[in-house]
Amino acid sequence: MDKKRILLATYCTYLLFIGFSIIKYFLGKNNQNSFLFFPYLLCIIFLAIALPEVFKSSKIKNSEKIMWLVNLTLVFPVGGLVYLINGRNRVLSK
Repeated sequence: MDKKRILLATYCTYLLFIGFSIIKYFLGKNNQNSFLFFPYLLCIIFLAIALPEVFKSSKIKNSEKIMWLVNLTLVFPVGGLVYLINGRNRVLSK
């Protein structure tokens, strides 16, 4: 399985878990906080693959590498989506 599929699978599964957590919250069944452990685990897996790709890239400047670090760690739902759609192609282009 290649890295792109792993990134896509972890991001989509992350969104599903977050969506289910929001639904559980609004239904008043928020008694299991352990359910929130899995999205964080998926986020860490995504970051463990994406951040080394960003920092090993010689095609982007250091300022852009820092931008990706901040974007992926602090605003993961948006940053992860942007990285999957456009950023990864630019980071890995030769």
